[in-house]
Amino acid sequence: MRTCRGSKHEWRGCLACRACRGPRFACSSQLVANAALHAAISCGHAALAHRMWLHAPDARFSAAHVAALGDAAPQAALALTPTSVGALDRCGYTPLLVAAAVGNVAIITQLVDAGARVEATNRSGRGALHFASANGHDAAVRVLLAAHASHEAVDEDGWTPLHVACDQGHEACVRALLGAGADVEAEVGHWTALSLACESGHAACVRTLLQAGARVEPTGADGATPLHSACRRGYVACAHALLEAGANVEAVDDRQFTPLHVSCEKGHVECVRALLDAGAQIEALTFLGATPLYVACEEGHEACVRVLLGAGADVEAAESSSGTPPLFKACERGHDACVRVLLSAGADVNEMEPSTSTTPLHVACEHGHAACVRALLDGRADMGAANWLHATPMHAACERDHVDCVRVLAGAGADVEAVNCDGQAPLFVACARGASGCARALLDAGANVAAVARSGESPLAAACTHGHAACVRVLLYAGTHRSAGVRYVTPRAPWLDA
Repeated sequence: MRTCRGSKHEWRGCLACRACRGPRFACSSQLVANAALHAAISCGHAALAHRMWLHAPDARFSAAHVAALGDAAPQAALALTPTSVGALDRCGYTPLLVAAAVGNVAIITQLVDAGARVEATNRSGRGALHFASANGHDAAVRVLLAAHASHEAVDEDGWTPLHVACDQGHEACVRALLGAGADVEAEVGHWTALSLACESGHAACVRTLLQAGARVEPTGADGATPLHSACRRGYVACAHALLEAGANVEAVDDRQFTPLHVSCEKGHVECVRALLDAGAQIEALTFLGATPLYVACEEGHEACVRVLLGAGADVEAAESSSGTPPLFKACERGHDACVRVLLSAGADVNEMEPSTSTTPLHVACEHGHAACVRALLDGRADMGAANWLHATPMHAACERDHVDCVRVLAGAGADVEAVNCDGQAPLFVACARGASGCARALLDAGANVAAVARSGESPLAAACTHGHAACVRVLLYAGTHRSAGVRYVTPRAPWLDA
């Protein structure tokens, strides 16, 4: 267990931090004592930290450290010396760091007046200003700045106090730091303070940074702008602030995704509306040639699909790299709600993919999405449509052993005797693939057990050739002939189980 140092990931992910953020003493007390103690301090929970110290005292956690937590008795009798103000506990925390983390302005003032080093850091390079900024103690931030704490100090991860304040959403601290001259464009791993505020959804911080002159178009390592970040997370208030400041709605990341693509990918319909209102191109293309509508259908975000179609998106705009329209992608992914919306908007239910003559119904059956099959049939899809191999959607369902799709098609009256280019009926395909459930459903629908393929093989022969005993049993129970003139109707054939 390591102490929560306050970096972007550890503030949110450390187990001790999670327990202390409650705060939940029963949970945190079960953790390693020092880790829990310092997690509580880092998160600004003074009372819990004091309880943790009482639960597992640290000999190096001095009276000055305890006083920094706000304990009244030690604070009243505290005699500060040059040694005590700079004392380090086991994890490298000085009393000033503790006081800053919990926002104890009175002790901060006493420690500074007694000569405490305002630039002292813990083992992670975090100073008092980092801790005060992270926990939203703006009064402590102002006291430390007045004591000449550096607003440009960085921890071992490269985070300045401004980065931390923006990440945690403490707008008052952001104002104090900017007022002291903090660099609004300082980067940590390609992230500016504005990027961090957008990523975390802190609209007040975003507006404050923009008012201070933050560039609205800095890009991260993946080419994403702050507007991409806000739209990816669904923070529409941040998106509005950026758009009002002139953010480019057509900026693209490394995938050539615009903010509109990102919003559709993640299903944030309010961001979609905001971007469309700001004039975003509704037919913008990604690196693979996908429109925002295609992306929304791929991810199954029905609300976004409705908004885009209502704004005039082309329902048939195909992804240029694959040549398939949005309806195909929705059927492939199993998003039946999107399928119905697209059909109601006029999508061609029987459109064929150029190279294979595959229809949306083929795609839905191939991937086993019975709900999409129903939606397509409700839209009058052609159940007899044949692809380049003359296979029908029923063949596609049997090929992949999707018995639910077979039942839906059969119930709708699909031809169970249609043959592909090899003269194989769906029952033959099911038996050759070992799809016993599909075979049973086809037989229930009246499929001919004795129909032979162009090769002269029957479904029973195909099942035997490929070793599918379950299919053999199904066929025998249905009354097929294992050899000429012999009818097997026994309910059991134990020798087939071998």
